[in-house]
Amino acid sequence: EAGLTLRAAARLMVSCACVPLICDEYRLQSSVVNGRPVWKASSTLKNSFLFWMPRDGGCWVFAPDVQAEQAPSGEGNAKEAGMVPWARSLQLAWTTLPEELMPTSWLPGGWSGEAKQRITVCVLRA
Repeated sequence: EAGLTLRAAARLMVSCACVPLICDEYRLQSSVVNGRPVWKASSTLKNSFLFWMPRDGGCWVFAPDVQAEQAPSGEGNAKEAGMVPWARSLQLAWTTLPEELMPTSWLPGGWSGEAKQRITVCVLRA
């Protein structure tokens, strides 16, 4: 976990045709969420965060808020989290930063088990 914070890029560029709400330049925040780095969209018009959640084996999510989504200490699977992300990664990400994920390994929307079309989310170091 500490290694991820040390390797985290100061800025990330995010592009996604299917979820334009998440498209922006993201800046690394000084705080961490669930023991991992967190980025915030730099646009003053957007309240979008990119952060890691321990849910479903560990995934990166784009969401409007991070405060309510920190897993309680020792919590292995934050199933009770009520936040619905705008997009979430499918690739397990215990030791992976978001720009290291496959661009086609993302889903739009929440946690339901319904079949969804995968989307392409490009996350690049700026």
